[in-house]
Amino acid sequence: MAFRKISAKERIFINVKSEYAGVYEDFKEFANIQTLKAGNSKKTSGKADSYARYFIKLIILYKDFFLDKLENIVSEEVS
Repeated sequence: MAFRKISAKERIFINVKSEYAGVYEDFKEFANIQTLKAGNSKKTSGKADSYARYFIKLIILYKDFFLDKLENIVSEEVS
């Protein structure tokens, strides 16, 4: 089943987070900057960490649903 709860303690979460560690950290920093810009939170709110965990969960669900690996998750162009 593609849509399921995924705990940050699950082996698959840990493996995917490790596999995409650089992108994960970049995304977390991006989420933190955007949260601060929006003025909705303090730097220590933990929102960026939460968003980054959802990012990893989306990768896992993508892999489960499409039975495929993401080849190029980083792009200079955002649509």
